[in-house]
Amino acid sequence: MPILKHLSDYEVAKIAHVAERETYDNGQFIIREATVGDTFYIIVRGQCDVYQVQKDNTQKAINKLKPGEHFGEKALLNDNDLRTASVRASTEVQCLVLTRADVIRLIGNLQDIYPNRPAEPQLSVPSRADDQDPDISLANLAVMSILGEGGFGKVELVKVRKQNRFYARKRVAKTKINKKDMQLEKQIMQQQECTFIVKLYYALSDQYYVYLLMEPCLGGELWTHLKKHKKFPEDRAQFYVACTIEAIHFLHKRKIVYRDIKPENLLLDRHGYAKLADFGLARVTQSGSRRWTCCGTPEYMAPEVLLKYGHDFSVDYWAIGVLIYELTQGEPPFKSPKYIMKGIDVATFPSKVSKYGKEIIKNLVQVNPSKRLGNFKNGIDDIKNHRWFQAFDWPGLVQRTITAPWEPTLRSDWDTKYFDQNDANRLTGV
Repeated sequence: MPILKHLSDYEVAKIAHVAERETYDNGQFIIREATVGDTFYIIVRGQCDVYQVQKDNTQKAINKLKPGEHFGEKALLNDNDLRTASVRASTEVQCLVLTRADVIRLIGNLQDIYPNRPAEPQLSVPSRADDQDPDISLANLAVMSILGEGGFGKVELVKVRKQNRFYARKRVAKTKINKKDMQLEKQIMQQQECTFIVKLYYALSDQYYVYLLMEPCLGGELWTHLKKHKKFPEDRAQFYVACTIEAIHFLHKRKIVYRDIKPENLLLDRHGYAKLADFGLARVTQSGSRRWTCCGTPEYMAPEVLLKYGHDFSVDYWAIGVLIYELTQGEPPFKSPKYIMKGIDVATFPSKVSKYGKEIIKNLVQVNPSKRLGNFKNGIDDIKNHRWFQAFDWPGLVQRTITAPWEPTLRSDWDTKYFDQNDANRLTGV
């Protein structure tokens, strides 16, 4: 179709998801000439006759339409557009029906969308993680304590000998990594533009392992604090979710889907701000393309991931909804994958949550990706502008001028009391 040919495959897929099937009886008029139209039709089954009124006010058949053909496309372009012909079913007819309102909601006004759009931002980072500092070598690093250990490898707090410099060192076996994926993880963590992502300073290696020297977030994992408090008040949960949204927004603008949002992958820095860590499942995903790997943490997987229908950036919006639920309720909403396909019943929340809290969770945890908050024309801004965040200071968060709901009390640069050593063997980064 000429009016849709400049759309990306991703935009076409978004509007295709909301197209409804409607059936018309033989002889039934589907649209009438000179009436206002806001609906576009694609014939799936059956045939239609097209009529126009003649000068003598009689109707004349001017065309026949068969499966695969369409009509009413001008309604997608212009508001209050008058139909220029009537269409009547000549057999039982089934159509895919798409409204102008759905198109505007998901991708914007078609007349405002042009093929030559500004290029999306890309990751632009210095090569500092590959620079060789004479003081940074495996032999010159002393292990202070273990911060975590699991299927991904081991994370230790290390100190540069004879210096007051500390890093979180992540050790990953070379047999468990893909060089291309590791390079992306390094590029994400090296960037300097986003303060809501754990930063990478140096990358080292030996015969068997790759070592990433990262900023130490000594406030510990968000999961550890959630376990201690059982659940968070909404304002505290809101702060951590906002930090997560800023990190995800940064990645999505650079065509990177994260795919592993969960409290274990959010670390608190010395000021109590949450930072996204562990980018092992992050992948570059171009507009119009999908990923097919079933990966992530089961309680946070979107339906399209579990069913291997192909997924895109909207899986992160689903996971943000699950995160809000877990932080406010103390547990994930789905105990088993079989319940994920049913979505969330807001009437069965185990703990009290505000009206807008329930609303944002329900709007994010939508089984149909095209109905998921964040997946419309305004993207992730729709989440940030939701009424649950109506009093939240987004500029203050970005500029780090607002006080976190909790700040760690650290005795030294190597104080690791907020890392639960009893969880050292708990698998993270599944």
